[in-house]
Amino acid sequence: MPGYAEQLQEEQHAVDRAYGRLDALRAQARARLDAVRAAGSHGSPTQRTERDSFATMYEDRLTQLRAVEDRLIFGRLDNTAGERRYIGRIGLSSETHEPILTDWRAEAARPFYEATPSHHGDIVMRRHITLNFREVVGVEDEVLDVHSEQVGKASSAGTLTGEGALLASLSSRRTGKMTDIVATIQAEQDRIIRSDLGHAVVVQGGPGTGKTAVALHRAAYLLYTHRSMLDRSGVLVIGPSSAFLHYIDQVLPSLGETGVVSRTIADLIPGFNATATDTPRAAQLKGEQRMAKAITNAVAAREKYGAPLIVVDLGTAITFDVIAQDGAYLGGAIAPGMELAMESLFSRTAKLPQIELVAPEHVIGGNTVEAIQSGIIYGTVGMADKIIKGIFKELGGPCRVIATGGHAPLIAKYSNRIDTVDQWLTLDGLRIIYERNCLGK
Repeated sequence: MPGYAEQLQEEQHAVDRAYGRLDALRAQARARLDAVRAAGSHGSPTQRTERDSFATMYEDRLTQLRAVEDRLIFGRLDNTAGERRYIGRIGLSSETHEPILTDWRAEAARPFYEATPSHHGDIVMRRHITLNFREVVGVEDEVLDVHSEQVGKASSAGTLTGEGALLASLSSRRTGKMTDIVATIQAEQDRIIRSDLGHAVVVQGGPGTGKTAVALHRAAYLLYTHRSMLDRSGVLVIGPSSAFLHYIDQVLPSLGETGVVSRTIADLIPGFNATATDTPRAAQLKGEQRMAKAITNAVAAREKYGAPLIVVDLGTAITFDVIAQDGAYLGGAIAPGMELAMESLFSRTAKLPQIELVAPEHVIGGNTVEAIQSGIIYGTVGMADKIIKGIFKELGGPCRVIATGGHAPLIAKYSNRIDTVDQWLTLDGLRIIYERNCLGK
């Protein structure tokens, strides 16, 4: 193996060839775009639509080719047959379809990230190539087959290193923008990035551990691997703020993907602009799982019965949700449901029989079954009426009380506070929300 300077020169030839092909493809896309635009708006509607489609295609292609300029090549794989495969941001082939550069997302590039000395297949050496603009300024080799002659060659050439590329990336100058990690993806990260599309992937870790970078590289990988499907459905990146989206907005284009849509939660739905900022308490409340049903019930109750009001949902748990005159959600109360009370009673108390939830004729039960029925049903009625009375006091007066849920008819029959039973409240709420969001009503 030649010395270090000769190694740099050798890789410079490969880099020049790749950039030369990139420049040729850019010129080709530019010429085709200019030709389409020069045709003007003449012809039939079908012809004009066809020209617009071609113009969009060439514009997207040109944008992609421009976005991968920085560090186009960053790696090389050598196998036991003496073949070399260069790894880069996108795949490039010569005019005669000879491979020049392998896309980092291709299966053939997987060993660049995942090969180890104990599991390297036919790969004997992995080379990291460092560029400054289009100039090769460094090469570092990881010999994966310790019995290969590449060990001695890399050592004598001064290119044999370990984690140099990763350490250089960690110590590089910060620009205020997130950059890609495509040249230094670690094996564990690569397995996450390449995991199957058919299930949700949750990337967890502490601050600064690369969660966002891995997620963005996964999006780029999925677009490469499942392009025909995702081009139709699209890919949406949701961030917590516009500042965050601005911070990450160069990552996907630098990986060759320019068609991803980025949104914050506030501007997720077209035509709806969220201008208010929730208090910490409100934000925490909206994030609770139970609030999906609470809001659905509240929307339906206000639409059907007006406000202020209290919605009592008598299900597995008993919830009391309070809606103010202006429709604001004020909060509520949560208590165990009757079935939970029964399960707890029977599981923790010996020799008590299973019972049916029906109300006995008298509060004083004549036997064990009636005593349990009385305690659970009339106790729930008393608890519900007491909580509703307390809510009235805090609201400054009574309001309408709507009951829903499986046990609503039973409890409402004996309650002095519940005005209406609406068994379809949740379904009506889903319908109303659907119509408002999707049908523009």
